[in-house]
Amino acid sequence: MQNLPGVSAVIPNEKPLKASSNGAALRLVTIDSLDGRTQAAKEARSLRSAIIRDLTGGDDETALSALKLALVDAVAIATVIINDANVRWLKGEPVSLTEITTLSNARRRDAQLLGLERVARDITDLDSYLAAKVINQ
Repeated sequence: MQNLPGVSAVIPNEKPLKASSNGAALRLVTIDSLDGRTQAAKEARSLRSAIIRDLTGGDDETALSALKLALVDAVAIATVIINDANVRWLKGEPVSLTEITTLSNARRRDAQLLGLERVARDITDLDSYLAAKVINQ
């Protein structure tokens, strides 16, 4: 995606992934490993949490399979990139509409695999519900 501002297939100043001296692979970068200071990282983390809440009815990411969590990350990151490109287009900056459309379609397919409906939180136990409301205030 070389035409999208701020998006490149190559990570600048990043050394290629190779085996370390003891033969073990180097650690890959994940959303959780980011220091979180950039606006993009903050938005991706916030969206990731919102998607997990929608899927589980709470903040329990352990209720999701590893593959669903990977899809959540993919959808969150793609959404942040798409939103950035859309705003840049509105500002009159050059962006590739083909690449935005391709990424949007990939995000839609991933989102469909996750499910697009919000899961209702189980509040059948009134005492637990009231206790959670007091803690969250």
